[in-house]
Amino acid sequence: MDLYLAHCCSFCTINDLPLNIHGANLVMFADDINMLITDSNVCVLQRKIDRVIAEIWFDMNDLIINVGKTGFMSFHNRQSKFLVNPQASFNKLNLEYTAEIKFLSIYIMETLKWNSHVHHL
Repeated sequence: MDLYLAHCCSFCTINDLPLNIHGANLVMFADDINMLITDSNVCVLQRKIDRVIAEIWFDMNDLIINVGKTGFMSFHNRQSKFLVNPQASFNKLNLEYTAEIKFLSIYIMETLKWNSHVHHL
């Protein structure tokens, strides 16, 4: 009975996340949370990233972000001359920038090409 109640409380806590994280679109599946933060202005984008990461919701709900498993990427077309490479850190630890990430068994590249996904099939 205690395990079931703890599990229910965990779902109650996670389910209010979209209501409490502002400035990002969230995609949640099981214990993974993905955030999409967009802006056409690089400076405004960086401020949005900093503001979302600084949200105290995680601390208030005793959730720990595993910085080792957390990365970020910037989507762009391959012809872009000015690549946006924002900085992100959580609890004074820099998050790793990655050009490719696995999301729900799909490999997504920063250029939105399918090469990596096809390679892993």
